[in-house]
Amino acid sequence: MTREYGTGTVYQRKSDGRWIGSLPDGRGGRSRYVTGTSEEAVKAKLRALARSSTSDRRPRGERVETFMERWLEDAARHLRPRTLAGYRTIVSLHIVPAIGHIRLASLVPGDVSRMVDGIVASGLSAMTARHVHRCLTTALGVAVRWGLVERNVSALVRGPRIARAPRDGWTATEARRFIEASRGDPRWPLYVLALTTGMRQGELLALRWKDIDKAAGTLTVNATLRRIDSHRFAWDEPKTARSRRTIPLTRLGLEALRIAEQTAPSRWSVFARPDGRPLEASEVTRTFQALAVSLGFRQIRFHDLRHTAAQILLDAMGGDIRAVSATLGHSTIGTTVDIYGGMADEARDRAAKAMDRVMEGMG
Repeated sequence: MTREYGTGTVYQRKSDGRWIGSLPDGRGGRSRYVTGTSEEAVKAKLRALARSSTSDRRPRGERVETFMERWLEDAARHLRPRTLAGYRTIVSLHIVPAIGHIRLASLVPGDVSRMVDGIVASGLSAMTARHVHRCLTTALGVAVRWGLVERNVSALVRGPRIARAPRDGWTATEARRFIEASRGDPRWPLYVLALTTGMRQGELLALRWKDIDKAAGTLTVNATLRRIDSHRFAWDEPKTARSRRTIPLTRLGLEALRIAEQTAPSRWSVFARPDGRPLEASEVTRTFQALAVSLGFRQIRFHDLRHTAAQILLDAMGGDIRAVSATLGHSTIGTTVDIYGGMADEARDRAAKAMDRVMEGMG
């Protein structure tokens, strides 16, 4: 057995000849172990582990505010800019004022509950409280991985209930009528894909010709378009892992893409300005709304075309919310249930009544 001060203990296991190294955590807790085929390899691993332990160690009295600042610095390396900006706002406006003074190791579920309840009591929405709760839960999950706390107290707190708000969109009949009435408009292919795939606006505007598989009749969501400033755009990773998906195209969708290709101003982007530059989201929405109103349709947001597509899919699939969730690219099926659960229930009721009509007189 060999030992160098501050680098742990190294010994060779008799049963298989492998070398084992152990390093105390420095706080009276369990030691951490590494293995290798040689003494030098194990010593190198222990030195790296010791350096990591030293850099990660923080005073046991670290407060929530200090930890949240460190977490945001670490998160900046892998989060999308918009997501990071949202987290910074949540931390500064809600988490730090409510619990920033509490020592991280002393935080208990009751502190988190009072923070969440206080947000709602202040007049802010339950959805805002949910975002704050999820942000803290994510951060404390990292604190657990860093060995700063033993449990994620935020994960033990039930999030606020979200009342299902009615989703504004068109009916299937209105969607069909709009597709018929707007045929010939330069952006007709964009509207058709929005209504037949349920893609997010940023996903549609980021669509490139290489994402289209004509032979298979599919398109793949590989990016989402983000505007940086008046002259620059960025193609970001999709919103979540499940947002990266392949969507089967309808016959109408394939027709829309054929028309788009015939008049495409860009060799790369499916939808672009006449000079080939990316379309800007707010301008797309304004143009769509002006067209809809001019054709006699009630005004909705461009994003509501996604809700319209979801309703049509739910009806077509008899309320199969799991299949609709996969098509829409939600991070979890729970997200789909929160947004469209009521629609799914109604679709299943309609499916059951349709079956009753078919089977009427039998039995």
